[in-house]
Amino acid sequence: MKSYFASKGSSSIYTSGKGRGNFDKKETRIPETQAVVVSIREFVRVRRAKRQRTTAKQILEFCIGEGFLFIPKDKDDPDAYEKKAFETAYRSMRRWLQRNGYRRGKRSGNIVMKEHIALHRDLYLKAFFANRALPIEEQLWEVYLDESYIHQHYKKNNDSVWDPNDDQDLQFGKEKNKGNRYCFLCAIQGPNPQVFQPTDDECNDEEAKLFDKMTLSTLETKDRGGVVPGSVWAFCPQQKKLHKGDYHKVFKSTNFMQWWNDQLIPNLQQPSIIIMDNARYHKAYPDPYPTSKSKKADYTAFCTMKNIPFDPKDTIPILRNTIKAFKAKQKMSCELIAEANGHSVLFTPPCHSDLQPIQLLWAMLKGNIGRKYDTDTTMTILKQRLDEEFAASFGWNESIEGFIRKSTATAHKFFTEIQKEEAKEQEEMDKENTLTDSEDSDTSRSSGSESEVEFIGV
Repeated sequence: MKSYFASKGSSSIYTSGKGRGNFDKKETRIPETQAVVVSIREFVRVRRAKRQRTTAKQILEFCIGEGFLFIPKDKDDPDAYEKKAFETAYRSMRRWLQRNGYRRGKRSGNIVMKEHIALHRDLYLKAFFANRALPIEEQLWEVYLDESYIHQHYKKNNDSVWDPNDDQDLQFGKEKNKGNRYCFLCAIQGPNPQVFQPTDDECNDEEAKLFDKMTLSTLETKDRGGVVPGSVWAFCPQQKKLHKGDYHKVFKSTNFMQWWNDQLIPNLQQPSIIIMDNARYHKAYPDPYPTSKSKKADYTAFCTMKNIPFDPKDTIPILRNTIKAFKAKQKMSCELIAEANGHSVLFTPPCHSDLQPIQLLWAMLKGNIGRKYDTDTTMTILKQRLDEEFAASFGWNESIEGFIRKSTATAHKFFTEIQKEEAKEQEEMDKENTLTDSEDSDTSRSSGSESEVEFIGV
């Protein structure tokens, strides 16, 4: 303080710019980098999968082995670490784990995939790789579609430079609300399977990767992966009632099927397998089905119209279950139209967004728009930027091919792990059956000898 008053305020006492106190972020002994976080997470998960006990000491040894931190060795004992340095690192490791949300003790409840989701996943993987196993001339072209949206005040400029000594830099006032939004929809496709055969798993050989990249670059534009020409559709709902709730309420089966008929099916160059998620408006049927709010008369009328056998004494739950069983055997509108034009439809399993590569396209497109945001952005400007990004996306062939390759590698990993787990379970069951048969045979031999002794005795 003496130095401060002597220099009339020129002395720098607080470096954080936040007033009095120790607010500056200090360097930690264990780096807070993404590589360290991901490596420790994978280390813990692998050990948990093997039911191995894992504590901060095991994680500390892992970090030392990976070179994330250094502890000097003891001069008297080269095989041991310096006691004080090790204790300090151990304490830092425990603090790091606590800061990153790790907990010790028994976990209350396990995250287990529901049976119907696992079934949907296995059916999807089976159908996906069955198409790739077909002869080249019979393979369907993989097409992915999805919907998304972007708000007027969507921004991705959190990495802007700012001066911590400028107090006016903090006088932004209240943040603007999200504002209106543009909804959009399009489809992407991989390389034409009849001219290029991609690998299912991730290739670690750099020469093979370079060869595939060069091969793709020699293909004609029409055979490369990218946005399906003519499939882009963007709109802004003007009525206030359409702005309420989730953006999925803006998309309906009516406008989706119109896009399906007018913009998707006519622009597919050859027979394709169309892959999309399980949104309700994707799964519209030609005939309207009774809803949960329908009366019993509606259920019976529908059963009569479709010649579904029922008992007049059946209650609403019984009728609903009867119609549900009938509905499961019927094809949806999108399937009927696709099959009539030589295509097929495949739905991705719930809770598996990493199998839908178009999600990465949305992240790239919306990120580019969000980084251009400023307070003068209007809906007109937003539409211009959206159109510019979609126009540029037709040149993102290499990126979109990479997105599809990444999701396919994830699918291949799932498929391989499932096969390995089932093979391991079958092997364990065979061992148990062998042991059981062996015990049964020993028992039978033992009982046979006893009966023989008793017969002789008699």
